[in-house]
Amino acid sequence: EKTEELIPAYELIITALLDEHVDILLAETISTSREALAIISAVSNLQPQTTGNPPLWLSFTVDDENIPIALRSGEKFEDALISVLKASRAACVNLEALGVNCASPRAVTNAIPTLMSVATSGILSTTPRIIAYGNAFQITTTEWLRSIESEQCSGTDSGTPIKTGPEYDAEGLMFPDVYAQHAKCWADLGVTVVGGCCGCGPQHMRSVVETLKPQEHHLNNQEGPNCMCLTSNATAVDAEII
Repeated sequence: EKTEELIPAYELIITALLDEHVDILLAETISTSREALAIISAVSNLQPQTTGNPPLWLSFTVDDENIPIALRSGEKFEDALISVLKASRAACVNLEALGVNCASPRAVTNAIPTLMSVATSGILSTTPRIIAYGNAFQITTTEWLRSIESEQCSGTDSGTPIKTGPEYDAEGLMFPDVYAQHAKCWADLGVTVVGGCCGCGPQHMRSVVETLKPQEHHLNNQEGPNCMCLTSNATAVDAEII
């Protein structure tokens, strides 16, 4: 679909969210630049009809294996980010945060320097916050998609075997303490919002918070589905419950 064909659907979604007085508009797991551009256009179209619009956060999913970093559409990550920042500037949309999610932790780590470089390039007058939250599955999304394509071609269930190892449990999920070390790396690289995506649970986020505690000045930990654990350098968010 073309960008303009996506806008009406996003306008419906955003209108419903605005009616519920959300604090943030978070669009995540964006795999093409046209999705992001359509979201920006939808937000811009609705701005004259509303007051006190919540900020927009955009988070992209990247290929788990490609270097240089690319979106799952094959688009160069850097080019997509630049086009999105320019579009939000032209539309006067408050793009408060930019990030990467729904990829392996290592792919997220590899994508962060590009995020930081584009975010601090001066395209926007205010530097966006940087978001990062990865998947905990041993089998990456890229591997899973490849296996599906193989099954469709061969008509058989090829599957991807789960291997035991020091980073993953018997079900192929990354251990919480291992995931937390990735999150610490992201915070050290300048990420200001960290969280968990597919395969992550409360125990992963608990470990992230505990790991980030030594570098905090203040921690506000409130129980509940909207819990955000704030630190001086990063915000730990369970992305599955937002």
